[in-house]
Amino acid sequence: AQADVTAADYTSRTTTSTTYTTTLSPAGLCGIAFVAPPSGKIKVFWDVECSNSGANACLTGHQIATGGTIGTGTPVLTVSDDRSIRHDGTTVERQGASGTASDLVPGDTYNIALYHRVSAGTGTFLRREVVIAPSF
Repeated sequence: AQADVTAADYTSRTTTSTTYTTTLSPAGLCGIAFVAPPSGKIKVFWDVECSNSGANACLTGHQIATGGTIGTGTPVLTVSDDRSIRHDGTTVERQGASGTASDLVPGDTYNIALYHRVSAGTGTFLRREVVIAPSF
């Protein structure tokens, strides 16, 4: 059986991007390279503490792409507001979510990375974590 794989980043990082990005200040990706299990399915868990400089939204989602280099490759599951954590306002709040990714090619190498955006203002993201587990 394959084990769970975890990546974590506890540094406070910011962005003003209104489109999803992995480019934060200071720079730092949060992601994992992994080999798809025999089922071709994984369960994804991610969490983050975030806040915004105003009464605006900060969002955190994930994207899965081909290859072992985190944050690169051809997306097979694109980041989306529909599968993101959203928090509005200046108070720091910790939130988490989970989802399933399927139709991965068993034995192929993929990477998953957390992506972030704001509706306006400056978003601060810290204590980020992503965990993947094989699904049967």
